[in-house]
Amino acid sequence: MSATPEGASTPDFAVSCSPASIGVVQGGSASTTCTVSSFDGFASPVALACGALPAEVTCGYAPNPVTPPADGAAASTLTISATAAAATGTFSVAVQGASGALTRTTAVSVTVSAPPVPSFSFS
Repeated sequence: MSATPEGASTPDFAVSCSPASIGVVQGGSASTTCTVSSFDGFASPVALACGALPAEVTCGYAPNPVTPPADGAAASTLTISATAAAATGTFSVAVQGASGALTRTTAVSVTVSAPPVPSFSFS
């Protein structure tokens, strides 16, 4: 006779980023740390990706993929880059983690701004 405990959990993971809001100057880049947290013994590689991005904006993760230890966490640095031609404004980036049939998503708010205009003074 065998018994299965009630409420037996399936291994799972979650994705979070901190800070959840970053600013990027046109022609530059900014970073945030995204963490994959493991639950109920999950310990498989998680591939990270970004959802749709505006024109002239790219994203990358280092390292990618990440493998959290069972019931632990693993971090990756998300870098958002905007060319000088990127439109200014605020948009949301879907941060996606995928492992097998599991996909988990969180959001990072990104504000692209124009570079400061140099000021000159004559004396």
